[in-house]
Amino acid sequence: MYLVNPTPGLESLGVFIDLYMRIPILYVMLMISLLPLNIKVARSFGRSTTFGVFISIFPFLFIPMIGFSKDRYLGVPINKNTVNNTDNEK
Repeated sequence: MYLVNPTPGLESLGVFIDLYMRIPILYVMLMISLLPLNIKVARSFGRSTTFGVFISIFPFLFIPMIGFSKDRYLGVPINKNTVNNTDNEK
């Protein structure tokens, strides 16, 4: 008889348990890596930085809030440290 998995019982589910343990860690890593982008999205619609953090945590709630609200796109916010090129030409 062909032996598929020699480990008995629940030990054979180790691969699935390992994957189940990694999914929350991967979600947190993705949330942290997209945090600056989501903050820029919130600021470009006139919302606060806290709203951008909440977009990272609950994107399925806060992205539709921006989409269905009457907020207008204001453009990408310019940092205080950057110099606009049109100011230097004068």
